[in-house]
Parts: sequence; structure tokens; C-alpha cells
Amino acid sequence: MVLDLKTSEIYTPQTGIPIVNPNGGYITGAGTYTEAPCIYGINPFDGETTVILNTYFGLQFNRPNDVTG
Repeated sequence: MVLDLKTSEIYTPQTGIPIVNPNGGYITGAGTYTEAPCIYGINPFDGETTVILNTYFGLQFNRPNDVTG
């Protein structure tokens, strides 16, 4: 769910790829048996979604959560 700060409207964003188990302030996904856990970037204007990061020095994440920047 996303809160539009200009209109106070809450909506579910339409994304270009499925986001599995979203969690945290940034969009993170816990993954499944077939989808790796990762951090996503979403263009708020068109919903285009890309995987930003899915490993750390070649090691797969173990359910990224509560990412801060």
C-alpha cells in the first residue's frame, strides 16, 4: 500500500514485475522457493519495477527487512 502525501489517498501500486512478500520502508521482498529475496525499485509514475539488489558480495539475502538509507 502507498500513501499519496498530496491527496492522502492510499492505493496499491501497479508494478512491472511481481513483488513477493513486500516489507519495510523501501520495497524489499522476502522471496519464495522460486524467487530470490531482494530489494526493488519502483518508478512511481509508470510502475516499472526492477530488482536493485539481490546479493551481497555474491551471497543471497536471507529475507531483507527494514532497509534504511
